[in-house]
Amino acid sequence: MTAADPPRIVACVGQAERAVPIEGARQLAACVGSAIGAEWPVRMRFIASGETPPPAIALVTTLIADVASDAPLATVDTRWRESVARWFAAGQQRILLCTLFRSVADPAVRAARIERIRRLNLLAIGLSRDTGVEIVDVDRLFALCGARAIGTDYRCTGPAADGLAGHAIAAAILAGDLGAALDPAVQERAAHALGSVGDTQALILQHVTGARAQ
Repeated sequence: MTAADPPRIVACVGQAERAVPIEGARQLAACVGSAIGAEWPVRMRFIASGETPPPAIALVTTLIADVASDAPLATVDTRWRESVARWFAAGQQRILLCTLFRSVADPAVRAARIERIRRLNLLAIGLSRDTGVEIVDVDRLFALCGARAIGTDYRCTGPAADGLAGHAIAAAILAGDLGAALDPAVQERAAHALGSVGDTQALILQHVTGARAQ
């Protein structure tokens, strides 16, 4: 990818989670477009875990598939470290790992899965500390907004969840180095146009209330 190429986001997620990075790309394109007064399209590319990612401004991924798995956490940790090392070795500069919302809709498995999610989120923090992966704290954002208001659980299903998690991804991308893809002054204006993930009331009005009105 050169400075003249349209920016690309790569995502390594399951089929059911694809709406979230797509929404992140949409919001990123919209706020940068607002900052420059012109269209700034963002391409999306989905890859399998063993696939080599093409050049991109960020690779977005999540631990959702490991929630219902019986694999020992040590095995999960090793697998993720191998994947991250392979992605960095392939030239990917930024890897964004989304935390898991500690909410489970099914009461039959709730206690065990919430504990699994808690441990996976700790695993994500360890990965970030040791490898340089960037954390997108979806868990904290969703907890501030409330599971009932969003109408979702750790799987991030539903338009309100898509919008909120997508906002968190777009904000994380704008908070880091975008190199030649975006002028720093434009990047700052775009981040302002997107809005802070700390402004919970504004996010609820934009994504939760807006989703209900659709």
